[in-house]
Amino acid sequence: MENSFPHISEAEKQKEWFILLKPIIERRRSCINSNKSRLLQVLSDENAWLKPKKIIEYSLKVCMDSKKIFFRIASKISFDEKKDPDEVIDEMFAEIRVIPLLCVLGFEDLRYNCKNNVDFNAILKKESFGIEVTYINGPNFKTQKKIGESYYQLSPKKLINRLKSAYDSKINQVSKHCSQCNAIIIIVTDLEESYLPWLEEQPFKKKHPIQYFVDSCKIQTIVFGAGSTLYIPNSLQDKLQSFDKDKYVELAYDMTINN
Repeated sequence: MENSFPHISEAEKQKEWFILLKPIIERRRSCINSNKSRLLQVLSDENAWLKPKKIIEYSLKVCMDSKKIFFRIASKISFDEKKDPDEVIDEMFAEIRVIPLLCVLGFEDLRYNCKNNVDFNAILKKESFGIEVTYINGPNFKTQKKIGESYYQLSPKKLINRLKSAYDSKINQVSKHCSQCNAIIIIVTDLEESYLPWLEEQPFKKKHPIQYFVDSCKIQTIVFGAGSTLYIPNSLQDKLQSFDKDKYVELAYDMTINN
């Protein structure tokens, strides 16, 4: 690690955000195809490394016990694991990305739960909520009507089913650890088809397909999609603060968007 990321100063490497990432970096390097690791690529970029630094530092500041996220993920990465180590790391950053999102939506007193519980507990308008996060990985456009065609015509039903699979995988855990009325599942994804314009012209039962999905879930569910596109169920619209994308970027990455 001594000569790793020379553009990151030694003083910076002594800060908590990098110390927490260090075991994850080392374990990822011990796995195959480390040159393809998105995390290592970002940290190797002279400018891009600031994004994980900023969001990790913010998360540590506002969410109690959030450093446990890093301990848990480091323990899950191993060269002989069947699961892709980059998927494990993506799941970690999904949880981290949700922390500033919850703050923008009005949640307070965030606490991360390491195990035997939902991922987060938080307070919204003096009411306690349990929040479970899941991540949908790529590849993009597996929801095409016909795979392999050069013209991307998506199938709303395929995308809904993919989201439903992620939702279904969390039902038992959420139902076990918190009352259904105060439970929220957040599905984080970078799938390009989750970006609002892709399916605006292909409504499903008179709604955008992802909006239809979140409105149909028995357990309140939010989808945080590509381009920080947010889909909130009608049942939560009056409870949450309106989502301000610029504010999210400012909190998460200490950046200001110039319109």
